[in-house]
Amino acid sequence: MRKDVLIELIQLIPLALIFYTDAALAGSCSAAKLCCQGRDSGCVIQKESPNAIIESPRDKPCYCDHACLKLADCCDDFKETCGVVDCTVSEWSEWSACNTGCGSGTQKRSRTVRISEKNGGKHCPRLDQIRSCRSFQSCHSGILRPRLHDRSVTVLSFLPGDDNDTDVGNGNEIPRASQSCVAFTVVRASRACKRISSTLAEGTRICVERHEDEEDDSEEGKGDRREGARGKLLVGIGRWKLSTSVDGGSAARTAMNSSCHGKWIGDSRLLIDCDDPSCGEAAKHLRISRRARRSVTDRDDLQDVEDDEDDREEEEEGKKDDLRRSDTPINMASSGGKTEILYLFDRPAEPVYVPKGEKHVAFDIPADYLPDQYRPAAVEIFGRFGETTETKIPVKQITLPDLSIPMQLGRREPFSLFIPAHRKIAARLIDIFMGMRTYEDFLSVAVYCRDRMNPNMFIYALSVAILHRPDTKDLPIPPLHEVFPDKYIDGGVFSRAREEANIAPAGQRIPIEIPRDYTASDLDEEHRVAYWREDIGVNLHHWHWHLVYPFEADVRIVNKDRRGELFYYMHQQIQSRYNIERLCNRLGRVQRLINWREPIPEGYFPKLDSLTASRSWPARPSGAILRDISRQADQLDFDIQDLERWRDRIFEAIHTGSIVNLNGERVPLTEKDGIDVLGNIMEASILSPNPNLYGDLHNLGHVVLSYVHDPDNRYLESFSIMGEPATAMRDPVFYRWHAFCDDVFQEHKNTLPEYNVQQLDFPGVEIADIRVTTPNQPPNNLYTFWNKSDIDLSRGLDFTPRGPILVRFTHLNHADFTYTIVANNRNNAPRRGTVRIFIAPREDERGLPFTFRQQKNLMIEMDKFTVDLRPGQNTIERRSTESSLTIPFERTFRNVDENRPIGGDTLEQFNFCGCGWPQHLLVPKGSKEGYPMELFIMISDYTVDEVKQDESSGCKDAASFCGLRDRKYPDARSMGYPFDRRPRAGVDTLAQFLTGNMAVTTISINFNDSVVARPRSGSIGNTLTFT
Repeated sequence: MRKDVLIELIQLIPLALIFYTDAALAGSCSAAKLCCQGRDSGCVIQKESPNAIIESPRDKPCYCDHACLKLADCCDDFKETCGVVDCTVSEWSEWSACNTGCGSGTQKRSRTVRISEKNGGKHCPRLDQIRSCRSFQSCHSGILRPRLHDRSVTVLSFLPGDDNDTDVGNGNEIPRASQSCVAFTVVRASRACKRISSTLAEGTRICVERHEDEEDDSEEGKGDRREGARGKLLVGIGRWKLSTSVDGGSAARTAMNSSCHGKWIGDSRLLIDCDDPSCGEAAKHLRISRRARRSVTDRDDLQDVEDDEDDREEEEEGKKDDLRRSDTPINMASSGGKTEILYLFDRPAEPVYVPKGEKHVAFDIPADYLPDQYRPAAVEIFGRFGETTETKIPVKQITLPDLSIPMQLGRREPFSLFIPAHRKIAARLIDIFMGMRTYEDFLSVAVYCRDRMNPNMFIYALSVAILHRPDTKDLPIPPLHEVFPDKYIDGGVFSRAREEANIAPAGQRIPIEIPRDYTASDLDEEHRVAYWREDIGVNLHHWHWHLVYPFEADVRIVNKDRRGELFYYMHQQIQSRYNIERLCNRLGRVQRLINWREPIPEGYFPKLDSLTASRSWPARPSGAILRDISRQADQLDFDIQDLERWRDRIFEAIHTGSIVNLNGERVPLTEKDGIDVLGNIMEASILSPNPNLYGDLHNLGHVVLSYVHDPDNRYLESFSIMGEPATAMRDPVFYRWHAFCDDVFQEHKNTLPEYNVQQLDFPGVEIADIRVTTPNQPPNNLYTFWNKSDIDLSRGLDFTPRGPILVRFTHLNHADFTYTIVANNRNNAPRRGTVRIFIAPREDERGLPFTFRQQKNLMIEMDKFTVDLRPGQNTIERRSTESSLTIPFERTFRNVDENRPIGGDTLEQFNFCGCGWPQHLLVPKGSKEGYPMELFIMISDYTVDEVKQDESSGCKDAASFCGLRDRKYPDARSMGYPFDRRPRAGVDTLAQFLTGNMAVTTISINFNDSVVARPRSGSIGNTLTFT
């Protein structure tokens, strides 16, 4: 090698070392000099190019704030740089000796802190534990293993005394009838005894007076008087109870006496003097009243039976007290906030007494609430799980209602709201939950039901009840994908998730990547829009809508304002959005499923497993044909002809303009309410005016499609995902079926008179200009891209180690944008208006411009809000994140266990209860070259739009799709106005439809086919810079 080249290489070595050092430090808190308190999304070490594709964990941003410890996205050197130290404790000590020598007691063990936590490190675990124990070593001298010697019950009674005595041993001394007393040690006393006397407690020695005339007429009792009558029967374990006689005092005391009973061990064969110092004050007030003996024919045979019976009785009697005593060091949760009921959503197949959540919370249930198979082992079960419990939620024992109907559905059977028998069972459970008079009773019956009933049905009924009870309706129920992740995630992920949970400690588990293309390949053209159909937010919206609007329950829950119309409009908007996604991906619009006897060309293989039923969700191959349903196990028996007959009757009602009610009377389908009546008929809820005539078309349509693979149950297969509201939107045939349903509604809408100019215009109000702006981008351009978000599966993975178990999804998202509207109010006074924002595609699948009749059915609502217009020019700005249609991104991808924000925009985002379109799918996908759409904005007259009612508070729903639950729909106009009817004469294009209070402009939706880094969960907004 030439000398000059060698010298040059040597000179480059320091530069290479510098470069290597810089690269090694990239992504470190130390190099960035970052160390932030709390949650700070700005305390981040970002990739150099925020638009670059995230291909590996090295590419994703990492954080240097203390919240990263919980969110598992810290930079590698965060703990060292920021001085984070986890608490370290010693091993447990040995259990101490039982603290009593006779009866029930407790044992303790402890551990010590070796290194204290610092700067947000892991908290120290519990340092002490207590468990129950029993000992009989000091109960009777010389008896190490006392045996049940006497099967009689010794009945004790109070000596006559002052009615005002509140405790045995208080008040005046009463002369005794006898100086002979019996000494015994209490080894079991019922809880009622504690309210009578502190001396009637386990482990105490008591002497009671014995009647002189109580002689034993048996041969055994005629012996030496020094051993006392029945002296031999006073040694060993026996039973006693307090007499219910009123000679001892008040009626209140008598009531308590009736349930005061227990076990004792005789301390001596000899009767002793009642003045013996060891007898105590109780001897002055108690006496042996009588011996309740059993009739026996064969004493030896009966003795064995009674011994076993007594052992069982003693065990059952002691369980509740033992369990209560073992809870002494555990925090008891307060019911003030009523949020503890949400722990019933955690790990739905795990029992309620197993600790849940990061705080290790368990329900403190009565022993009677255990399922029958576990009651004999109650003490062992509670002792086993009690060691890891940090907080217990007290559950009141109540008289339970009749649960026979909800118990009809097996715990491991599939559950479907579309199956009429299942709906009735769930409706009964909802009614039971709603009928509980207090929150404590509601919690109690819910806890009792949880481990006995079908988990899917229970979670559905519990969710509906929480959303509708006045004392719980503002609670944010957990998203279903956290409770039942198997409804949304490839079945193969769960074995990997359990492996990760069992091997890697919490905080060091790597998220499991879920590919976008795991259900099909590009050979299936329908797979082009699988990202949209299989999106978690889309399917959660459909599930949650049916929680707010259940098919069947108490009519006060089902009968909500304009419920049938909302069923039509919500599904119509879903259809329009899906059709636009198809057009963006160069697919044709959905073809209606109108011929129910032809093969269905679309197949679907969901790749999902039901963890509850331990089965895979059935697939539907291409070319499947609908068959008559005859499944006696599901109480289903109907034909395709039944569906056709109901369809024809509904069309007949539309064309005649009236329906027939249960009384045989014709009821007109009016311009205002006709769509609401049709919605109730089509769905069909219990509000259908004549279910015998118009049937159950929508629901049983789902059923016949979901059983296409096994219509007569010959293969013992369950329904497919079309049979479950939480999963149905994943299947392409869902949109074909609802295209038919929407066609029925449009048939009615086409019978209504057109809107005239007066019904559309807002006199004196004109829109001068509209536009949308994305930060740092040209106006009237929207931007979409792929994001990756993490979801914690730990709430839904039963019997796995605690701590976050994350899976990572790729989903569509868009950059936040702002609408700007310039409106002129030419009136001399302020006016209030309603701003209505829609977008629609300009061209069909062939590239031809839509006519207005076609385009109006593809108009998707983006926002609706009120505005005050002062005279003159007004500039209105509205952020996309404020949409009345959507719930915030953080509602879909968040953990409801996190603390509520204190206020501001973050609190507004938190307060959404879950019903609404997902914010990340507000904007259609668009295309790489820019997909042209038309932005339509109008301002209507609020005096016509107004619905007079008080402002709602607390939990909020996205009103456009979900209404306001227990209030009126907040817009007096027809849903979909002004595009819900035929156009007036002479209107062939959108431009011809406009009046002065309307404006249209062309926008472009630009799709970036790469994964873009997103601000972390908890931050507001999604403002991105594109390069």
